Amino acid sequence: MTKLNQIVRFLNRELKVKGIKDISRNGLQVRASDNINKVGLATDACMDVFKKAKRLGCDLVVVHHGLFWKKHKDVSNITKNRVKFLKKNKISVYAVHLPLDIHKKYGNNVKLLEIIGVKPKELFAKVGYLGYLDKPRNVSSIKKELESKLKTKCKIIKFGKANVRKIAIVSGYGAPDVLEAIKKNVDLFITGETSHSYYDDAEEGKINMIFAGHYKTEILGVKSIGDLLKERFKLKSVFIDSPTGL
Repeated sequence: MTKLNQIVRFLNRELKVKGIKDISRNGLQVRASDNINKVGLATDACMDVFKKAKRLGCDLVVVHHGLFWKKHKDVSNITKNRVKFLKKNKISVYAVHLPLDIHKKYGNNVKLLEIIGVKPKELFAKVGYLGYLDKPRNVSSIKKELESKLKTKCKIIKFGKANVRKIAIVSGYGAPDVLEAIKKNVDLFITGETSHSYYDDAEEGKINMIFAGHYKTEILGVKSIGDLLKERFKLKSVFIDSPTGL
């Protein structure tokens, strides 16, 4: 058993939550349990996740997409109902958005690069990373590896060279960042969601793009937090899968 305050202070410090500007209200969002025995890890703060957390006996859920965002208005009472459920079932919620995308060790983007054998060299588009393969690889082989390791179905746009080495990644919705990728002569740009708006830019910029799904590109960060909490506090954790298919 670990005190909630200990976990919150540790994560705030380790993930540098207070030093990164974000539209998400990062940190502890719902306090409903002070003693933590088991942590649920999830991409989204939704009712499906919370109900599964209850069944799994979680006292705390750490999510990437939290309940509270700046300028967000709960006009439909969906957030209110979620909080009510959490309070009733004594499940606290900790959210970490951009700090988890950016983190050099536990972040979504660094973990995505690791999957395809790329070491991050520099920050890309403020939240993503850019790096190089030791040897050029075929774009289709990278797509297949992402599909296999993330259990996802990728969309691919091939407007660049078949074999690539310079790769940039932005998890989630990073389609607009293809413009920066073109500017930096990136061979392959990987992100989560596709967008019709940037198809022509990719074609004219002669760049390859892989879209691996918003959800699937943002599961690795929270999973790494589970490993971190186990190492620091010996806490049990479980990944709560609630895929959207998007």
